[in-house]
Amino acid sequence: MSTEILDKLRTAMTVENLDSIVIMSPENVTWSSGVMIPSQKIVRHRHAIVLVPRQEEPEMIVVDIEEELVRKDSSINKITSYNEFTQTPVLVLAECLTERNLDKSRIGLETGYLNHQDYQQFSANLPQIKVKPIDKLLTTLRMTKTQNEIEHLTWAGRLAEQVAYEALQNWWPGMTEADLGRVITDKFSAKGGDKLTMLSVTAGERTPMLNGGPTQREISRGEVVRIDVIGTVNNYCCDVARTAVVGEPTKELQDIWQKLVDCRDLALDHTRAGVSSHNLFQEYIQKMDNWNLPTLNFLGHGLGLTLHEEPYLNRYSDCTLEAGMVLAIEPLVCFPELGMQLEEAVVITESGCELITNQFDIRQLWQMQEKS
Repeated sequence: MSTEILDKLRTAMTVENLDSIVIMSPENVTWSSGVMIPSQKIVRHRHAIVLVPRQEEPEMIVVDIEEELVRKDSSINKITSYNEFTQTPVLVLAECLTERNLDKSRIGLETGYLNHQDYQQFSANLPQIKVKPIDKLLTTLRMTKTQNEIEHLTWAGRLAEQVAYEALQNWWPGMTEADLGRVITDKFSAKGGDKLTMLSVTAGERTPMLNGGPTQREISRGEVVRIDVIGTVNNYCCDVARTAVVGEPTKELQDIWQKLVDCRDLALDHTRAGVSSHNLFQEYIQKMDNWNLPTLNFLGHGLGLTLHEEPYLNRYSDCTLEAGMVLAIEPLVCFPELGMQLEEAVVITESGCELITNQFDIRQLWQMQEKS
């Protein structure tokens, strides 16, 4: 386990008066151990568990068929494996706590992740243990990224940006949204992406359909095309949206795009440590309202091992931004017949923010040109 993450967890244990922390959700196991367990998300009874005592070394509990992978890639040295057909992972956890004399202690547990049956079995075998839910605590600890996480998210964001740029360069008569989706998918894989988790490709009257997937609809000359490249690179998420037009844009389209660029610049100018996320959103929505442009009550979100993380830049929540947070900032317009979106990734610093997705000029609406 990285020193920075271990220090975060042990400081939290001191503040919360806990003797240990037990981590079980896929994203938090990956965050704390440095390894993504392949079957954890799709075979729910195969729990992967990270136990972090306040004093002793951390321990990881995994199914035996993935033990070799974990020993090779995990940043945790002490590994305990179990047989999924003869052992119950939460009871293995109970045994580990007992061996460490933590069976009568105060532990922090991701209670929101465990199902009722597992929690009952765990509690029945440790009747004297005191459990405190730590789901929100872990969410808070993960809001600010380690330097290693920032490097992963920077690589992921720039990869997605490059894919978006290259995919939106060319058009041919008869090209469909699905054709464009395949171009994006192939480029994402070729450049080192893990997988696309939610690719959005829409054209023409479909562009207001946020998160709309590619279809067999043909893309015609003069139409607007909006894409959102959402995937993972080394288990960390990228989320980069771009808009283009096939051929020359009209003045109206260019004017709308310029307003989105202005909103992006406004957000970048005001994004820094100590700023209220709600105030940042309010500045954005006021600008859009003054222009009478239809948008969402939403400007952005945190990025990390999951796509949407705290903090959110919206009407409904507030958070003081901190250095080390990584955000997706996405001004958009959503008319009934037209959607345009510009989504960037940024790292917050003490003095401002650093734009991750800065490889290509977006001040003019991109144009898809016919392949010769």
